This record gives sequence, C-alpha cells and structure tokens, in this order.
Amino acid sequence: GTEDQFGISHWNANLGISTTNDHGFLVALAQHLKETYNLSAECTYSCGMSNGGFMSYSLACEHPDVFKAIGSVTGAMSATDFGCIPDEVVPIVHLHGTDDQTVSYQGGVGGSWGSTSVEEIIAHWTGLMGTTTLEETALPNLEATDETSVDFLRFAGSPGGQEF
Repeated sequence: GTEDQFGISHWNANLGISTTNDHGFLVALAQHLKETYNLSAECTYSCGMSNGGFMSYSLACEHPDVFKAIGSVTGAMSATDFGCIPDEVVPIVHLHGTDDQTVSYQGGVGGSWGSTSVEEIIAHWTGLMGTTTLEETALPNLEATDETSVDFLRFAGSPGGQEF
C-alpha cells in the first residue's frame, strides 16, 4: 500500500486515513491480470493480513463482481464497511486469534478502523449468505507447549452455496 499521513504503508479500506484509491487500483490490477493471462473471472480472490484483511472485506462489500471470494487473516472491517449489503455475497475465510493484541477479536481496532467484533462480522456475513448450518471442529494441538487451541467453524447451507 501507499503511505498515510504518518508515513505508514497501508491499504485504504474505507478507513478515512488517506485519499488513495486502492479499490480502483486493485480492480484495475485484477482486470489487467485476467486479460493479460486469460485468467478465469470466477477465480479472482483477495486475501490479506491485518490491514490487508480490512481491504479484502472492503472489496467484498464494494466489488463482489470482481473478487469472487475473500480471506482475512487477523483483520476486521472498517466502521464504514461494517453493515454493507453488497449486490452479491461472496464466500469468506477468516483466521483470527482470540488473544490478538493488534486487531482485537472482541472489538477491532477502534475509531474509523472499526470496533466490531469478529463474532459480529461473522453474524453479518452469514446473515447475508443465509447459512443454515454450523460445524465446529476442534483441531488437534500439535504444539502442546504453546497452550493454544484451534477451533474450525464452518457456516454453510446457504441457498447460493456461499460459506463462511
């Protein structure tokens, strides 16, 4: 991403911290790559970590015609994007630690970065998708000394086939 007013590289995911048109850039880049390399329009995805995760959610809100699925790793949604109702609802994968100290699982970052919890984000998107089932699986702990655990939640059964 480009630098914000503090000289920090970022993606402008409707955060109000710059006027950089990253949406336009990423849409144009996706279209250029599809045309140049004859790529499938149905297999264009966005995935990002932290601020990149915010950007992926922003693209899912505003450009589901281009980005057919998104992923967010320890990212959330900007205050502007949360509550969006896109023309199409795309599948989403979200990875997040419940003890994340940068982008809180319980409440984002705050301010324009959003204070919405991951559970509220899940509820918003699964509601838009119309998912009807939840499968929860505790994955095996391969590093017993780190005192962590991983739960895999799969929201499925939507009429359009999307999953979260």
